[in-house]
Amino acid sequence: MNGLSIWLKVVVLVLGAVSYASHAEDIDIFAGDADVDAGLPNIIFVLDNTANWSRQSQKWPGGNTQGQSEVRAIKLALQDQIGKLNVGFMMFTTQGSANEDGGYVRFNLQALTEDAYGQFSQVLDTVFDGINDSIEKRNSNTAFGNLMADYYNYLAGSNQTYNGSGTPGSLADSEGYTTDYSLFKSPLSTLDVCTNTYLIFIGNPSSSGPTDDSSSNSDRLRALYADAGATAPDALAGGAGSPLPLPGFTTTTTVEPGTPLGPSGSCWKNSEQAQCSIEENAPGGKCEAFEDCACVAVSTNTSGCITTGKPDNRTARFDVEVGGSTSTTVTPTGIDDTTTGRSFNLDDWSKFLFNYGIPVTVEQDDTTVTQHVSVVTYTIDVFNKQQNAAHSGLLFSAAQVGGGRYFQARNEDQLVDAIGGAVSDILSVSTTFAAVTLPLSTTNRTQQDNQVFIGMFRPAPGEKPRWFGNLKTYQIGLFDGVPELADVNLKRAINPLTGFATECAVSFWTEDSGNFWESLGVAPPPRGQCLPSPGTSDWSDLPDGPFVEKGGAAQMVRQAASRGLYTVADGVLAELNAAALGSQTLFDYLVGIAPGINAAGTFEAMPEEGRRPSIHGDVVHSRPLTISYGGDNGVTVFYGSNDGVYRAIDASNGAEKWGLVAPEHFTQFERLYDNHPMIQYTGFVGDDGPDYERKDYFFDGSTGQLVLYNEDSEVELAYIYPTMRRGGRMIYALDVTDPAAAPTFLWSKGCPNLDNDTGCDTGYAGIGQTWSTPVGGYVGGYLAGDNKPQPIIMFGGGYDDCLYEDTADYACDANAKGRGVYIVDGATGQLLRHFQTDGPVVGEVAAVDVPRPIQDGLFEYAYVADARGSLWRIDFTTLSGAYPFAMTTLAPEEWTITKVAETGNRTRRFLNQPAVGVFRERVFVAIGSGDRERPLESNYPYSEDVQNRIYAFIDRPAAPVPDGGISPVDLDGDTMIAVSAPSPDEELPEANPLLGTDGWYMDLPGTGEQIVNQAAIGGGRVFFNTYQPGGVNTGICTRPLGIAKGYGLSLFNPELTEGVEIDGGGMPIPPVIATVRLPNQSPVDCEGDACPPPAPGPVITICIGCEGFKPVEIEPEAAPTRKRIYWTEEVDG
Repeated sequence: MNGLSIWLKVVVLVLGAVSYASHAEDIDIFAGDADVDAGLPNIIFVLDNTANWSRQSQKWPGGNTQGQSEVRAIKLALQDQIGKLNVGFMMFTTQGSANEDGGYVRFNLQALTEDAYGQFSQVLDTVFDGINDSIEKRNSNTAFGNLMADYYNYLAGSNQTYNGSGTPGSLADSEGYTTDYSLFKSPLSTLDVCTNTYLIFIGNPSSSGPTDDSSSNSDRLRALYADAGATAPDALAGGAGSPLPLPGFTTTTTVEPGTPLGPSGSCWKNSEQAQCSIEENAPGGKCEAFEDCACVAVSTNTSGCITTGKPDNRTARFDVEVGGSTSTTVTPTGIDDTTTGRSFNLDDWSKFLFNYGIPVTVEQDDTTVTQHVSVVTYTIDVFNKQQNAAHSGLLFSAAQVGGGRYFQARNEDQLVDAIGGAVSDILSVSTTFAAVTLPLSTTNRTQQDNQVFIGMFRPAPGEKPRWFGNLKTYQIGLFDGVPELADVNLKRAINPLTGFATECAVSFWTEDSGNFWESLGVAPPPRGQCLPSPGTSDWSDLPDGPFVEKGGAAQMVRQAASRGLYTVADGVLAELNAAALGSQTLFDYLVGIAPGINAAGTFEAMPEEGRRPSIHGDVVHSRPLTISYGGDNGVTVFYGSNDGVYRAIDASNGAEKWGLVAPEHFTQFERLYDNHPMIQYTGFVGDDGPDYERKDYFFDGSTGQLVLYNEDSEVELAYIYPTMRRGGRMIYALDVTDPAAAPTFLWSKGCPNLDNDTGCDTGYAGIGQTWSTPVGGYVGGYLAGDNKPQPIIMFGGGYDDCLYEDTADYACDANAKGRGVYIVDGATGQLLRHFQTDGPVVGEVAAVDVPRPIQDGLFEYAYVADARGSLWRIDFTTLSGAYPFAMTTLAPEEWTITKVAETGNRTRRFLNQPAVGVFRERVFVAIGSGDRERPLESNYPYSEDVQNRIYAFIDRPAAPVPDGGISPVDLDGDTMIAVSAPSPDEELPEANPLLGTDGWYMDLPGTGEQIVNQAAIGGGRVFFNTYQPGGVNTGICTRPLGIAKGYGLSLFNPELTEGVEIDGGGMPIPPVIATVRLPNQSPVDCEGDACPPPAPGPVITICIGCEGFKPVEIEPEAAPTRKRIYWTEEVDG
């Protein structure tokens, strides 16, 4: 989960006093905030008004100069934003000496009302009209540093860099000054502490690149760092050391000759060449349709001209020509430039503004305190024919370290798009998401198709139980040589401010739906803010952007003419009907043809066509499962949502193939229909009583699978195993071998009731909530009559109520549910073995197919962890001797379980699947401790400061068993290496630093920091994510959802690290490692049929979830090669 909607901050979280219930869960982070007035975002445009804004060599199209297009674009981009933001405008000073290169306020920051927009438009028109006047522009070789310094000075209310010298008094806005024009008046107030402030820098490259900043500008920035109690982390202009790296580029120069258009229409004297050009550029002239067109030389064509007499009276025609040009283009090299940046400070200023911000004095609890307003920087690189590599690199760096985005614009339309895109980002609403999945390729089982399926949800305002949810699809694209999440049009999909979709992102399957959302009364109103307008209504599903309820599978279900919904009755699949639910009203509500109760207690509005807008519920914990069927059968996606339906979706078009409703959930639909009782969140007085209950869940767990392919890479057998997580204690088994048909019900096992053991299947009275996703496969010792391996599935016993106890000490006893591992015949459901463990097994089993030296598709071992902190190995074979080992398969009655390791500290919980990597005779088992169901500062991981750890345990399953049996390794003991920061004088580690050890562990550095999902191993590294409450807390603003971090440590040479903070915060998604083939092209500015089909491109291995939705490319370390363990159809952490 990541992000928090603005409405949730200001509408849902209105109860003040705190009480601490024991029944906490991860969704409680959405109720951990206070009610504040967030205000409007502040946007200050900073325009580079050097003479570069009118360079002829740029061949700027459209008839205006670059600068004129820039101010027109600002005006156009803001015309529909009245009442949505505060706006200001700054430029370079233009008077005084050439060295007085500071900035001045042209339009004081203020709310963009109708009047203010009119006034700002007049300012922009003045700039437009005087674009070449000396009072409007500076010389072309002006450095950017002092302009950025005066941006800071303006917001801070400090002196202008040159005490006002150089400021054009007739143009400056006196409202921006305390003393004209030496002392700025800060436009920031107490309310701005809770408001984001943004800088949109519009830059025009010089032919020689950026000008070096002065040492005095560097001194000013160093002083600000010192005032903040820090030192400048990077080398500044005039200094020594390592600067901020700039992206490296190669520059290509192309000379384009002029294009002759023939002789002029009239005859002219030699002295009248200029008049000839004027006439030919007038309507009807040869130059009418061209830019940079003129009369250039006397033509040999003199027809009709005076060719005799006095020379001064003779006339001739001129040759008319469209001027040639010299173009420069830059191409990313993928290698950082680590020296050039030392000359420039633009990006260093943006980094400081983002990280340290502007000090603002605030009265809080009768005390004056200083808070800091962070500034996010967006940059727009404006050029046409002559891009400059250093200029582009500097602007890219400024946006990157400033928390914003970098745009390029080659014409006025692209300028409007860029400014609109930046404003859309700023105005966007952050949302929440669950997990991602990529389907395996049907032609190459080591690759995934380039499809990223993302389950989403949005908590409802007013603590109502009916939440919006969706499943959306994106892809991976290359941007400046870097893989990023892209939308259907191969445009960047993620807003760096929120970590979620941009306003203009379009997920696959999404279609234009006109004004569908305009009159439905959905709160908050899902009105799009994509700029420029995509040509569809703001209330359309297209583009769906960051709105959970728009587009995707939810739109396809709404628009479906019919639905195939099923349930289980008398042991077989049956069509769902009103009788099963006990009410025609509930049945009509579930299928979407009738409304439910809305938040106001009346019926929710229904659209003129289609099904109710809330038909698709939240996907909170269910990780989508994909099966690639091969041939012409495509990919099907399976997942559960908390509207009560477990779905199969056609990945080609988003259409719902069928849905399953479990009988165990029938009684929960009335609450969804009534939208009442409200959800009881932990942390607020009043949330206990008849009007509040814990949130209901349905098929909220992830889905296991067992898929067998034939020689043609087509599915021969496909079984899936949905789980319920908090929704119940059952596991279902469905045969989905035929993708075109409804599934066949195979079996279900477990207990039908959450709170008692009535009706439990034989052998399952000890099962808990089914959190552990079944793992399917084959073992050598479980055979059919024809000696072919029979399918099995394995899953942990699940979650027990004893784990609800909010105490650091492990509170479960021998009566706890979920203590053990179930191994079941995958086809019949026959219980083959149940192995007891010390504590509940909440996470998945990790199965191992040992390479000897290749894999045979059979499991030899499996690893599992329990909540008490124990790590277990299940043996399906015995290995002996040296690698590649002698192997003996075991029959089910001979299978064994052994505790191989444990942590003696009972405050550390293992609730996740171990990540396993096999390296010859060693098996690396990586697992982290934590409790994601305790996310608040009041919960024990934070309040009692539990020291959680990541462990990488080395098991040697082929080693001889000592007399007396195997003693579990103490994961916190002397045979485990404690990872620490290397000393500067420390020698490089030996080639095999783990020789003779049982592995290593690392303490998580943050207070209450915990690992909240499974790790992943790839490229010789282990990747994992953590969560801790809090973050930057101003004390008067909304508390964030918590700090999410991503870590990546070498398995073989780990070093202490602080991790990378993930954009948006909140509960992170698990890391997903996938190998995909990318389109061999950069995203293009096109839509629909105008877009060329993507060509095959490079194959890369990436991790999604290692740093949120920012894909991280995985490069193998120089270490033993990791062998594939066992391919399952879904690829997840």
